[in-house]
Amino acid sequence: MIQVEYKGGLLLDIGWYPECDPTGRFIINFIKDYNWENPLKKIEAKSIGEMYRAINTIKDEFIHRNNN
Repeated sequence: MIQVEYKGGLLLDIGWYPECDPTGRFIINFIKDYNWENPLKKIEAKSIGEMYRAINTIKDEFIHRNNN
């Protein structure tokens, strides 16, 4: 699992589920103020490429927009 915290109570969380299952997937959650029940964005990805695209989507939608 990877977690990155940003200003303003924002958290990017990436994990592989089910853990250690080669047929699993990445789940990328972007949350605010530790509100895990209602993420701002939740994306599932089957490959590393899809995961990178999901992270870039989140960065474009939330992080870059809020830092301008």
